[in-house]
Amino acid sequence: MISLITATLGRTEPIKFLLESLSRQTYKDFELLIIDQNQHYKVREIINTHGAGLKIKYIRNSQKGLSLNRNIGLNHSKGEIIGFPDDDCYYAPNVLENIVNAFNKNIDISFCATNWYDSIIKGQPARCFIEDTITKKDVYKKCISFNVFIRHKWNIRFDEKLGVGAQFGAGEETDYLYSLITESGLNGYFISSGGVFHPVETNRNETKIYNYAVGQGAVWKKDLIFRNNWRSIIDGITTSIRYLLSGLKHRNFTLARITISGFYKGFCNYHLDK
Repeated sequence: MISLITATLGRTEPIKFLLESLSRQTYKDFELLIIDQNQHYKVREIINTHGAGLKIKYIRNSQKGLSLNRNIGLNHSKGEIIGFPDDDCYYAPNVLENIVNAFNKNIDISFCATNWYDSIIKGQPARCFIEDTITKKDVYKKCISFNVFIRHKWNIRFDEKLGVGAQFGAGEETDYLYSLITESGLNGYFISSGGVFHPVETNRNETKIYNYAVGQGAVWKKDLIFRNNWRSIIDGITTSIRYLLSGLKHRNFTLARITISGFYKGFCNYHLDK
């Protein structure tokens, strides 16, 4: 069985497309857990209208935070495989079937990722790769939460200090997969057939860029301290240098300044739990 966990806040209409895509799945043994952080009940109304025939658990929680509410979903899930569709994405009809087949054929993997296509420009690839093993160094490039499916046997939870609505506004899925690879001792696998449709952000404002950088800096610190990975220091330095060189090339240091300052704040301000 697959459990799909969607933490939703501030969106209603796009959830219709997710529900409709799930109703068309060729693989039927799944449940959808929707954790609703909105004050209104519009999401529940959409479920009642568009969720006929689907196994849906509707959970309300007034406390905000993407990682926090995904963990609530994990605590209520029953599947051996877990996916994390966003409230503005939808699936190709064969995605769940392909994921199950991939796990059955590759018993020595801890997670799968699949193609991501832009849902605004239909069929435009966003993150599409050939079928291959996903090692830790590939996670940042190939994986984002809504295109990833995990084996649930290791009982790992999201860091609630990371992600939208938390102190460090990004990096939660990267940290989660780093923990999964470390805990399981197993890599992931990329599936090139099928895919997830999700809007591609083309114009991130300075605040969002900064928040993403803060989250990345926090993940580097966690990787250094918790997972004893000294390469995280090298990654931070080389990534910062790339932004500086890009600023020199384009004679525009605004992006470099915002991003590098975010890296620094995230790395310095993330405190480890005692």
